[in-house]
Amino acid sequence: MNRWFALATIAQVITTVIGSAVRHGGGIITVTLVPADLAWPGARIMVDGEGEGIPEEIRRRVFTKFWTLGHGGSGLGMYIVGRSLIHISEPTRQN
Repeated sequence: MNRWFALATIAQVITTVIGSAVRHGGGIITVTLVPADLAWPGARIMVDGEGEGIPEEIRRRVFTKFWTLGHGGSGLGMYIVGRSLIHISEPTRQN
């Protein structure tokens, strides 16, 4: 995968997640960047708001196409985030 494409994708993912937190999270939004405990250099980005959040039993649905909590939105933002992260984390394929 093209490195610049991956960086642009990561920037879009971060923008989407923070935007979602601002729209749906309520109160102060905190963004934290910490080293990830991985076999390769990386970081974990945590976005936290003061809102009630998504109940644990339905959190996995957030990345489902067209799924919303009914508070507006298309249900595509987090779906695209999930697909983008899967795409950029796949090993480079040789054609």
